[in-house]
Amino acid sequence: MNRLANISSTNITVIRGIEDEEYQFITKHMTQIYSFEKYNKQLINIIAIKEEIFEASKEEKTNNLMRLISEFLSAFRTFLDHWETYLKRKYGKESKEVTLFKAATSNEYDNVFAYRFTSELRNYIQHEGFPDISSTSAIDEFEERHYSLDFNPKELLENGHKWKAVQKDLLEEDCKLDFLKLLPELIESLNRINLCAINNLDIKLLFDSCKEILKYKEYELEGMRLAIITFPPSYPQEIKGKISLMEFPIMIAETILKGITIK
Repeated sequence: MNRLANISSTNITVIRGIEDEEYQFITKHMTQIYSFEKYNKQLINIIAIKEEIFEASKEEKTNNLMRLISEFLSAFRTFLDHWETYLKRKYGKESKEVTLFKAATSNEYDNVFAYRFTSELRNYIQHEGFPDISSTSAIDEFEERHYSLDFNPKELLENGHKWKAVQKDLLEEDCKLDFLKLLPELIESLNRINLCAINNLDIKLLFDSCKEILKYKEYELEGMRLAIITFPPSYPQEIKGKISLMEFPIMIAETILKGITIK
């Protein structure tokens, strides 16, 4: 038994019942919005970890930096894998959308050293363990302090790991490879890939889902959140059994609509 309701941490205010047809309609649009938000949010997470790495480098605590870099590399791989899996499930493995996404990632690998190195660094750490890394700082002529997070290219090449296309890059590097300098360029690559993935989605369908969900905003009370609550069959006489709820993605829908232009 489904009900439209306002909820808070302490209260549930039931508004009206929801028939099966309306329930299917609402949940279809909710799923469309939440799916988009799930994958788009992963890039935000990567950027947040990048900022943590910059802050941790100022403390020069190697163990913490190694942990954050490992988290960053894992989030980097997850971001790519999840987008590709989503597009394959939605459009098919041989679809145009998947082909364009793979082309976008290949283009970044071929043309952006920061992206290429980060891809292979993750493989290196998986097979060889974490390489030595040094955190240093220096003051320039304007008395501003700059930080660096350095890998040693010579060490990275010593144990015979297959660096693929990065092998030549490392041979050309000086005695230090500053990972902090690579991060902004890497984020730009991921932004381009994220944009490619979003453009491969049916944006009009997402746009329409946001509009349909926002039609229910009129029911939302101030200080509460709108949701569909599924009560057990015994409701309203008594409540015995499982109660489940799905919140309306009101704020997410509003944010998406602000960033979408349908031509």
